[in-house]
Amino acid sequence: MSENPTEPYDGLEFLQPVRCVVTGHRDRFGVEVEMLSPQPGRAAFIDFINLTDEREHVTPDRFPPIGTVLDALFLAVMPNTEVRLSL
Repeated sequence: MSENPTEPYDGLEFLQPVRCVVTGHRDRFGVEVEMLSPQPGRAAFIDFINLTDEREHVTPDRFPPIGTVLDALFLAVMPNTEVRLSL
């Protein structure tokens, strides 16, 4: 696995568009998602600070509901192998 988040990982490149579906909420920390494309079934996570461009952070009461389909961007694969996305 590359230490540089701008290098491709499994065919994904930094800021590459992906489509995903919300599969769960991780308390106040963000939402768990599953990619629909380009790598169907790959689990990922969107941190609460990456759920909006607004100045205020999104709180759990405003997280997208489970089942919501989102267009996101690939950020990186963390050292624990978790895939990180951003809206």
